[in-house]
Amino acid sequence: MKTCTIGNLERGTFDSQIMANLLITTVELADIKKEEKLIAIRNEDGEIYRIIGTTGDNQYTNAIEELIDLGLEDELDGKQPENGFQAIFRAV
Repeated sequence: MKTCTIGNLERGTFDSQIMANLLITTVELADIKKEEKLIAIRNEDGEIYRIIGTTGDNQYTNAIEELIDLGLEDELDGKQPENGFQAIFRAV
């Protein structure tokens, strides 16, 4: 699992929990875009500030479960991917 932040956008208050709970490697944005499935994370202002890239269904499912356990909600749950993201999480 890989991740990167986008620009200088404010990180979500829950960001440290994401980094602690997921076995994740920080890489450049170009490397993230090579991953099979992409998950976006919104900050409290509604801006996508972090992207998580996963390879394979197991990694993707594990990431989704961890984000839900942190109390985040997937805007795309049951919907088609949007802007290349299979899931977009935000604080509830």
